[in-house]
Amino acid sequence: MVQVLHHVGSSLIYSTYFGGSHEDRPRAISTGPLGDICVTGLTYSADFPLVNPIRATHSGHGDGFISRLSPDGQQLLFSTLLGGSDITTPHSMLCDPWGDVVVAGGTSAADFPVKHAFQPRFAGSSGLDDGDGFVTVIANDPQPVTPSPLALLDGRFLVEAIWSDPATRQTGTGQGAGLSAGSGYLSFFAPSNLELVVKMVDGRSVNHHFWFFYGALSTVEYWLRVIDTKTGAVRLYHNPPGRIARVADTAAFDAGGAAGQGTGELMRAAAREPAPGDAPRLDRLAGPSGACGQGTLCLQDGRFEVRVSWQVPGLGSGAGNGAPLAAGSGESGTFWFFDPNQVEVAIKILDGRALNGRFWVFYGALSDVQYDVFVTDTTTGQVKTYHNPAGTLASKADTNAF
Repeated sequence: MVQVLHHVGSSLIYSTYFGGSHEDRPRAISTGPLGDICVTGLTYSADFPLVNPIRATHSGHGDGFISRLSPDGQQLLFSTLLGGSDITTPHSMLCDPWGDVVVAGGTSAADFPVKHAFQPRFAGSSGLDDGDGFVTVIANDPQPVTPSPLALLDGRFLVEAIWSDPATRQTGTGQGAGLSAGSGYLSFFAPSNLELVVKMVDGRSVNHHFWFFYGALSTVEYWLRVIDTKTGAVRLYHNPPGRIARVADTAAFDAGGAAGQGTGELMRAAAREPAPGDAPRLDRLAGPSGACGQGTLCLQDGRFEVRVSWQVPGLGSGAGNGAPLAAGSGESGTFWFFDPNQVEVAIKILDGRALNGRFWVFYGALSDVQYDVFVTDTTTGQVKTYHNPAGTLASKADTNAF
């Protein structure tokens, strides 16, 4: 039986029987951020309920099972048997937001299925229930599980996010919107409230890899998944709650399409001045509006003016080119430095006066060049300056800015 209670224990959300016609023993349970339930344990039922199973035939001894239920408990999303010709007992499990499951336990089956194994041969005793330990990872198909993934580089790469806010007990999926062929952003709570800015760069001419960058303007917990639709390779990233992240992964996907084994050393692509005919493919306004000067970003109905200046040894210096997001109320925008199709910095200003009497400034970067961000409150004349030294990939949350 699986039961789910309200978080304060005041009501029963759902309760269901789960098993077949013989003894079934759930041993561990795990929940995903969107409320789906993963269950693992031991079954002696030849008619245990299965959906898209990896193994469908019962051994005649105790088999492990791995199952995943929908958040409302009314649908079995996935269910399989696990084991060999002798008893297999899972003891613990973890299910991630994307449908992948990790299970650990014990088995007496010398023919337990192994793949890419650290220890490929049974070394225990078949006379014990847990003759040998095992760790098994079952991966979901590399298909988007969120309704609005972000498509980059002509749709070859899909980026999706799932977020969770422990303070409000809210969860949800990121809504993707493109800024150019290789860059875009994800919003969580409202289209005008930019949370993550991401960029995919074809760096194969430099190190035979595609590069993935993201900068955060949010401290909530979230999970990112990047899918190479050409090869099926997947890259995963996780941000714990309370952290404002920035990542430059220059080994994200190799030229053959496989996902990288670790975050690569940050490498800066050669900067260039925009060539004649360069034009951004934007979900942004075509340029600054109102009283904003050339390249200046005006936010919060023009109260705040944002400018960025950059400097690169050997290339010179210049001013960033700002563009507000087309969606929403003028809270967020982006800057490009060298190429209108390559976003370098994203910034948003939120009105937090209802909480602490202040306006809040957030920015996230996809560039490690030296730059300065200047934010001016046109009502009071106050100016705040944020400096990024060369070689630093920065994200900033200033909830006491103005």
